[in-house]
Order: sequence, then structure tokens, then C-alpha cells
Amino acid sequence: MVLALCVLVINVAWAQTTPKTAEEIATQKTEELTNQLGLSGQQKKEAYQLYLYNMQQMEATRAKFKNDVTSIREADQQSNKTLIESINKILTAEQKAKHEKEAQRKKSPLHQTNVEVSK
Repeated sequence: MVLALCVLVINVAWAQTTPKTAEEIATQKTEELTNQLGLSGQQKKEAYQLYLYNMQQMEATRAKFKNDVTSIREADQQSNKTLIESINKILTAEQKAKHEKEAQRKKSPLHQTNVEVSK
């Protein structure tokens, strides 16, 4: 019984540290956006393609700059800016407003420290 528990814990820990592929990350982010905004089927397809392209660009950046953290960070920031602009183009006005509100919430200091405020 103890051995089985140890194996389970190790498997869970290993799964959490295993790098995900660009496709897995694009799928995860698309699902998150779909759950958040209620994307249509077409929007979901387009969002997946945008996220996949973004992840592939980030992988290429890391390969190109290797250990140059500053260059990687700058390229990633530009890539993410382009991604956000592209995502906004496929959203309805209502979805865009909701997406921007969520982005602002995530930037807030309360969200970053995981502090809850009672209403």
C-alpha cells in the first residue's frame, strides 16, 4: 500500500514537471479562453492556431537566443503582444470587454498575491 502511494506521488510529480508540447499548451490555452468567453467553434479553431503559432515562435526564439535571457524576454513580450492583438480580432465586442477585464484582474496586485478581498 505504501509503495503504491509512493509510485502515485512520483508519477504526479513527474507529470507536473514534464514539459508540454506547443500543441498541448495551445490546446490548454484555447480551452481556458473558450471556458472564459464562450468561443464559437470557428473562434476556437482560430484561437488554437494563434496560440500554436505563438508557442512555436517562442520555441524558435529560445533556440535562437539560447541563454540570452534578455533577448528571449524581449522577443516573448513582442510575441505575446502580437498574440493578444490577434486574439482580440476574433472576439466579439462583448467577449473582448470580458477578456480585457480578466486581463486587468490578473495584473492586479491582489491577484498576484492570491489575496481575497471580502465584498
